[in-house]
Amino acid sequence: MKLRSALVILLFGTLALAQDIAHKDVVNEITGNLMCTCSCPHIIDQCGEECGMAPQLVHRISELVKSGEGPEDVYALFEEEYGLVVHAAPDTEGFSLLAWIFPFIGLLVGAIVVFTFARGLKSKTVEQDLNVSAPPIEDKYRRLLEKELK
Repeated sequence: MKLRSALVILLFGTLALAQDIAHKDVVNEITGNLMCTCSCPHIIDQCGEECGMAPQLVHRISELVKSGEGPEDVYALFEEEYGLVVHAAPDTEGFSLLAWIFPFIGLLVGAIVVFTFARGLKSKTVEQDLNVSAPPIEDKYRRLLEKELK
Protein backbone atom coordinates (compact mmCIF):
# COMPACT_ATOMS: atom_id res chain seq x y z
CA MET A 1 0.00 0.00 0.00
CA LYS A 2 2.84 2.37 0.84
CA LEU A 3 4.46 1.59 -2.49
CA ARG A 4 1.29 2.51 -4.39
CA SER A 5 0.89 5.79 -2.55
CA ALA A 6 4.56 6.60 -3.14
CA LEU A 7 4.15 5.88 -6.85
CA VAL A 8 1.01 8.03 -7.03
CA ILE A 9 2.81 10.91 -5.29
CA LEU A 10 5.77 10.50 -7.61
CA LEU A 11 3.50 10.42 -10.66
CA PHE A 12 1.60 13.55 -9.65
CA GLY A 13 4.83 15.30 -8.72
CA THR A 14 6.27 14.50 -12.14
CA LEU A 15 3.12 15.75 -13.86
CA ALA A 16 3.21 18.96 -11.83
CA LEU A 17 6.87 19.47 -12.71
CA ALA A 18 6.15 18.85 -16.41
CA GLN A 19 3.30 21.37 -16.33
CA ASP A 20 5.54 23.90 -14.59
CA ILE A 21 8.24 23.44 -17.26
CA ALA A 22 5.67 23.77 -20.05
CA HIS A 23 4.28 26.89 -18.35
CA LYS A 24 7.78 28.44 -18.17
CA ASP A 25 8.40 27.61 -21.83
CA VAL A 26 5.21 29.40 -22.89
CA VAL A 27 6.04 32.41 -20.70
CA ASN A 28 9.59 32.53 -22.13
CA GLU A 29 8.23 32.37 -25.67
CA ILE A 30 5.83 35.24 -25.02
CA THR A 31 8.39 37.43 -23.21
CA GLY A 32 10.80 36.84 -26.10
CA ASN A 33 8.30 38.25 -28.59
CA LEU A 34 7.11 41.35 -26.72
CA MET A 35 8.93 44.64 -26.13
CA CYS A 36 9.29 46.08 -22.65
CA THR A 37 6.85 48.93 -22.05
CA CYS A 38 9.28 51.05 -20.01
CA SER A 39 10.38 52.79 -23.26
CA CYS A 40 13.74 50.99 -23.35
CA PRO A 41 14.73 49.24 -26.59
CA HIS A 42 14.74 45.74 -25.05
CA ILE A 43 12.60 42.65 -25.30
CA ILE A 44 10.91 41.81 -21.99
CA ASP A 45 13.11 38.78 -21.27
CA GLN A 46 16.27 40.81 -21.95
CA CYS A 47 15.30 43.88 -19.97
CA GLY A 48 17.36 44.17 -16.81
CA GLU A 49 16.12 44.07 -13.24
CA GLU A 50 16.89 47.80 -12.90
CA CYS A 51 13.98 48.44 -15.24
CA GLY A 52 11.31 47.66 -12.69
CA MET A 53 8.70 47.15 -15.37
CA ALA A 54 9.97 43.87 -16.87
CA PRO A 55 9.48 41.73 -13.73
CA GLN A 56 5.92 43.04 -13.43
CA LEU A 57 5.22 42.18 -17.07
CA VAL A 58 6.70 38.68 -16.68
CA HIS A 59 4.55 38.13 -13.59
CA ARG A 60 1.45 39.37 -15.41
CA ILE A 61 2.15 37.13 -18.42
CA SER A 62 2.76 34.19 -16.09
CA GLU A 63 -0.57 34.79 -14.36
CA LEU A 64 -2.37 35.05 -17.71
CA VAL A 65 -0.85 31.75 -18.87
CA LYS A 66 -1.74 30.08 -15.56
CA SER A 67 -5.34 31.22 -16.02
CA GLY A 68 -5.48 29.41 -19.36
CA GLU A 69 -4.68 32.18 -21.84
CA GLY A 70 -2.66 31.10 -24.87
CA PRO A 71 0.15 33.06 -26.49
CA GLU A 72 -2.14 34.57 -29.14
CA ASP A 73 -4.54 35.76 -26.42
CA VAL A 74 -1.70 37.37 -24.47
CA TYR A 75 -0.37 39.06 -27.63
CA ALA A 76 -3.85 40.39 -28.43
CA LEU A 77 -4.29 41.67 -24.88
CA PHE A 78 -0.93 43.47 -24.88
CA GLU A 79 -1.55 44.85 -28.38
CA GLU A 80 -4.92 46.20 -27.27
CA GLU A 81 -3.36 47.81 -24.21
CA TYR A 82 -0.05 49.14 -25.62
CA GLY A 83 -0.56 49.19 -29.39
CA LEU A 84 1.42 47.56 -32.18
CA VAL A 85 4.73 48.85 -30.79
CA VAL A 86 4.67 46.12 -28.14
CA HIS A 87 5.53 43.47 -30.75
CA ALA A 88 9.25 42.74 -31.09
CA ALA A 89 8.82 42.03 -34.82
CA PRO A 90 6.14 43.32 -37.18
CA ASP A 91 3.36 41.01 -38.35
CA THR A 92 3.76 39.28 -41.68
CA GLU A 93 0.35 40.29 -42.98
CA GLY A 94 -1.26 43.43 -44.28
CA PHE A 95 0.52 46.77 -44.15
CA SER A 96 3.12 45.45 -41.68
CA LEU A 97 4.44 43.17 -44.41
CA LEU A 98 6.10 46.24 -45.93
CA ALA A 99 8.42 46.42 -42.92
CA TRP A 100 9.80 43.04 -43.98
CA ILE A 101 9.98 43.83 -47.72
CA PHE A 102 11.42 47.38 -47.84
CA PRO A 103 14.91 46.57 -46.47
CA PHE A 104 15.45 44.04 -49.25
CA ILE A 105 14.13 46.46 -51.87
CA GLY A 106 16.48 49.12 -50.51
CA LEU A 107 19.46 46.77 -50.73
CA LEU A 108 18.56 45.83 -54.30
CA VAL A 109 18.18 49.46 -55.40
CA GLY A 110 21.45 50.38 -53.66
CA ALA A 111 23.31 47.53 -55.37
CA ILE A 112 21.95 48.61 -58.77
CA VAL A 113 23.01 52.24 -58.17
CA VAL A 114 26.53 51.21 -57.06
CA PHE A 115 26.91 48.80 -60.01
CA THR A 116 25.73 51.43 -62.51
CA PHE A 117 28.01 54.11 -61.02
CA ALA A 118 31.05 51.78 -60.99
CA ARG A 119 30.37 50.66 -64.57
CA GLY A 120 30.14 54.29 -65.69
CA LEU A 121 33.48 55.11 -64.07
CA LYS A 122 35.15 52.10 -65.67
CA SER A 123 33.99 52.92 -69.19
CA LYS A 124 35.17 56.55 -68.89
CA THR A 125 38.68 55.52 -67.81
CA VAL A 126 38.94 52.98 -70.65
CA GLU A 127 37.92 55.63 -73.18
CA GLN A 128 40.46 58.08 -71.75
CA ASP A 129 43.22 55.45 -71.93
CA LEU A 130 42.44 54.74 -75.58
CA ASN A 131 42.53 58.41 -76.56
CA VAL A 132 45.96 59.03 -75.01
CA SER A 133 48.84 58.32 -77.38
CA ALA A 134 52.38 57.60 -76.29
CA PRO A 135 54.91 60.42 -76.68
CA PRO A 136 57.24 60.05 -79.63
CA ILE A 137 60.61 58.38 -79.03
CA GLU A 138 63.70 60.31 -80.02
CA ASP A 139 65.68 58.91 -82.93
CA LYS A 140 68.79 58.11 -80.91
CA TYR A 141 66.77 56.01 -78.43
CA ARG A 142 64.86 54.36 -81.25
CA ARG A 143 68.16 53.25 -82.86
CA LEU A 144 69.38 51.85 -79.50
CA LEU A 145 66.12 49.98 -79.05
CA GLU A 146 66.25 48.51 -82.52
CA LYS A 147 69.88 47.50 -81.96
CA GLU A 148 68.99 45.72 -78.69
CA LEU A 149 66.05 43.93 -80.23
CA LYS A 150 68.16 42.49 -83.08
